[in-house]
Amino acid sequence: MHSSTVLPKPICQGAPNSSRRTRYLVTAAGTKPKKSLGQNFLANQDILQKIADAAKLSPKHAVLEVGPGTGNLTRCLLATGASVTAVEKDRRLIKRLSAEFPQVHIIEADILTYDLPSCLDRMIQKQGSAILFQGE
Repeated sequence: MHSSTVLPKPICQGAPNSSRRTRYLVTAAGTKPKKSLGQNFLANQDILQKIADAAKLSPKHAVLEVGPGTGNLTRCLLATGASVTAVEKDRRLIKRLSAEFPQVHIIEADILTYDLPSCLDRMIQKQGSAILFQGE
């Protein structure tokens, strides 16, 4: 990223145009959605906020986000105070996700072959509860 580039405000904190921000993040990462991974990046701020609100999360919750993509939903989940673990298959996105969300445990894996029961057990032991979300 260039220091002169102005990045729109984060989603769930008053982003004026989350679609523009998502396009910017995808382009900045040198990526584009892969059809083979079924990637669709959720960018509608109202829908993202409704998902986070509907979950009724609090700091006592642990969330497993599947396919965090550009982190739009991740940001909203973190805003609730919940602990987030994210499973992302696309290694092109993991470096940026790790840099933007150091508090998120990011696992590079295919959720279809990942040992989900063990992951959920660890999350429950750490937080005491777990909620399963499907991400972007």
